[in-house]
Amino acid sequence: PHAAVPLSKATILGGAIANNFINVQRRHPFANRPLIDHTTLHIMVPNLLIGTIFGVFVNAVSPAWLITFGLVLSLGYSTYSAGT
Repeated sequence: PHAAVPLSKATILGGAIANNFINVQRRHPFANRPLIDHTTLHIMVPNLLIGTIFGVFVNAVSPAWLITFGLVLSLGYSTYSAGT
């Protein structure tokens, strides 16, 4: 379970880099501006980094059963939300 979290983070990072590479060149379909809103990024990225640092710390100090329970709970909620 401890290896699953960093592996998923690496996978998400790869997808984010690919999406950014594609979308940085695109323009908004209805307005004359870039598709990516950099002001929103300046607000979101620091908060995401704080959450990531906190998650890495919790992953390091938590027992395997707690990590497994959290991952199952998160997957269950995502599955339920996608169905509704």
